[in-house]
Amino acid sequence: MNKNIIALAFFSISTFSFSQNTDWSKTDRNNVFEECMSATSKYKNISKEQQESLSLCFLEEITKQYSKKEYQAKIEVEINRIQQATISLCAKNIGVNIENTQKSEIIKSKINEGNFKRTDLIGEWRDENSKIFINEDGTFLIKWDSGGSKNGKWWINDVKDVIFQDYSRLRITSINEKEFKYEQTSVTSTTFWGNPKTTKTLIYTATRVE
Repeated sequence: MNKNIIALAFFSISTFSFSQNTDWSKTDRNNVFEECMSATSKYKNISKEQQESLSLCFLEEITKQYSKKEYQAKIEVEINRIQQATISLCAKNIGVNIENTQKSEIIKSKINEGNFKRTDLIGEWRDENSKIFINEDGTFLIKWDSGGSKNGKWWINDVKDVIFQDYSRLRITSINEKEFKYEQTSVTSTTFWGNPKTTKTLIYTATRVE
């Protein structure tokens, strides 16, 4: 008798748990599938078939783990994190490489946005006529091919210009992990009081020295 009660209780619990995840209608499931198709559209190096496979896996995982009510109750930040974690899991399970694409998308997002951090500039660079050493300790050194050099302090100001103390201002126009393009404004002469009298702006491309 007791065994029958236990079995019945287990069946009831199992049935209840299963029913929680079967409230997804065909339209709901299609919406989840399209949600993943949209999220994976940024991965330019995967085929349409791979994208569909990722989205089918995503659909299966989401509808298995959450009821419709639970999923729809999530806030946007939670949904985004669930999406990324599930897409990464599915990519791993079905053997689709999205890591290189994610990296390239990050680099692409920086271009022409002035979207860079201090650490992105640290290192040795070569432009059209010099080597530029931008150091972690806030110092810089420029060595021109002609033989001259300049050193001092550097920082990034409030409008994202790179300032080389007592020498020039660099306005970054595009940047990625291997190069950055910049407009350089240098003081060519000063007034009696030491204020800039004449400036010159040139455009350069600096490539990271490996």
